[in-house]
Amino acid sequence: MSPEYKHAKFSTLLFLLPCFMLRLVSDTIEPPLPAFSSSYFPGPAPAVTFSEDTLLEPPVEQARVETKQTVPVEKVLIPPPVVVKPATSPAPEIVPQNTEKSVSATDAVESNTETDLYARPGDRFSIYLNRSPWLFTAIDPAGEGIRYEGRSREENGDRLIFTARDTGKYRLKFVLGTSSPDKAASEIRTVEVVEPEVFIQKIAGGVSASEERTGDAQLIQNDQKEASVWDTPEEAWEETLKNRTENSAACKDALAWFDRRYEKREDSKLLSYMYVLNFLNQSDPPESVVENLFSLTSEEQRTYLEDIDRLSEYLVQNEKTALLDSVINTMNDFNGLDLLIFKLGNEYERRENVEYYRKAAACYDQLITDFPLSRFWDQAHYRKNYIERHFLLVR
Repeated sequence: MSPEYKHAKFSTLLFLLPCFMLRLVSDTIEPPLPAFSSSYFPGPAPAVTFSEDTLLEPPVEQARVETKQTVPVEKVLIPPPVVVKPATSPAPEIVPQNTEKSVSATDAVESNTETDLYARPGDRFSIYLNRSPWLFTAIDPAGEGIRYEGRSREENGDRLIFTARDTGKYRLKFVLGTSSPDKAASEIRTVEVVEPEVFIQKIAGGVSASEERTGDAQLIQNDQKEASVWDTPEEAWEETLKNRTENSAACKDALAWFDRRYEKREDSKLLSYMYVLNFLNQSDPPESVVENLFSLTSEEQRTYLEDIDRLSEYLVQNEKTALLDSVINTMNDFNGLDLLIFKLGNEYERRENVEYYRKAAACYDQLITDFPLSRFWDQAHYRKNYIERHFLLVR
């Protein structure tokens, strides 16, 4: 054996000896794992013992036996059905309010019955009764002569609203809707629906007896009766504005009073009242008013337009703009028309809408062009430039 072979064999043993020793040591520390097999399943874990002072819970593997306990169910006794007998108490005293009642003049009310209220066909009137609630129950005779519209609550009572449809004399019955016998009450009001000519005679002649009833009833036509004693157009105008929200014929009644009171209508102030009342009544002014208007002098024309401007302040915005526009288009050559044009531009400008801003600018432009010597020229010029710069020419 050659020395080289011995040296190689000895080197190989020296190399394998550490590997063998390492394998030997590892086998003594941890037993070798069994070879993997698809049929291998580990057995149950070894039992674990715990000391008495340990805080660990019992092992999960310990079976917990749950016992099912049956809870006794108490029997619920259902009482037999109780038969409720119908109530034998009297019906309540409150009569339900009908939403609509109508009457006719086929069976006339006795002619000697005192009339509380006069109305014309088409008039919308109301009756006020103290306390509340008042319910409208019936009309005698029944038919289509008067229609019940509804009821509105006021501070100390109720106001019941009706519309007259056919001529005749009618008895309206009301009952106070309360369950207290000591406070139960009923009221009857007699309404006579007549033609317009007869109505004016009745009101002017003081035939109505309604003003003798003070406290319990206040009727709309009381205001119309007081119109027969108006002393000035100013009083007639103020009372008409006060009543026209409740009586659609208030403007027509005021115009009738002007016709009776003033046969000659040459005063510019009187003409302004009549023109505005005709406008509110949605009717054209009579020919006599138009003729007198165009016969006014230059100074009277200015006074007339100033009165129109003053009366327009009493109206709501839509009515005011419509009135001013109507006067401007009708009387475009009157002296002093620049005042109404400037006021109409102001009203349009208050609407704060692009469409109305254009109308306002057109009014100011008309004043600048047609009235170069107007006292409102500078203001109109400023307002027009302001509107165009801030609202119309904005990019």
